[in-house]
Amino acid sequence: MAANDVGIVGWLEGAHRSPYAWQRFHDLPEDGGGTSCSFVDFLFVEAGNRRANIGSKLLTAFETEAVDFGNDFMGLSLDSADHLQAQAFYRAHGYTRSKSILYGHLMGKTL
Repeated sequence: MAANDVGIVGWLEGAHRSPYAWQRFHDLPEDGGGTSCSFVDFLFVEAGNRRANIGSKLLTAFETEAVDFGNDFMGLSLDSADHLQAQAFYRAHGYTRSKSILYGHLMGKTL
């Protein structure tokens, strides 16, 4: 979570043990086991604070935690309604589009 003197201006929600995400990114069946990876569920920065590197700091901190958990892959899902700005943000941080899914796109990065 990121805050300033007025209140919360951004946060990231995710998980560091996500075998389901690993399966989705690597085309494994749901009961196929597999390695865990970290997964960003939601990253939000208030519109007036989006050029202050808050999102980058939150994402970098989460990636560091992922490595500390022993994960070497980070994934996220952008639904079709997500703006091109969000896709550009993740691309600038080394994420690439893995594949299209029914409701959007998966993006991932090897850490």
